[in-house]
Amino acid sequence: ERKLLMAEVKAVRIGKEATEIETPLDELCVTLMLVSTEAITFHFDDLDGRDAFAKCLSLFKEGAQNVESYAREHVLTSI
Repeated sequence: ERKLLMAEVKAVRIGKEATEIETPLDELCVTLMLVSTEAITFHFDDLDGRDAFAKCLSLFKEGAQNVESYAREHVLTSI
């Protein structure tokens, strides 16, 4: 088991899109490209499962980025 913050995920790649890694990939894979340069690949039984997983992770990642962006813009500093 590994816990991963969404801020650690640089990109979500679908199928064979993760050309920068040596892991054998096929159309049923989803690969998380991490800021640390590591990659974590998941393999699914069908395209529907792959697409649902990729969509959820992409939405979580986008939401985490929006929260970080909002926090940077609205943080109040005290003097």
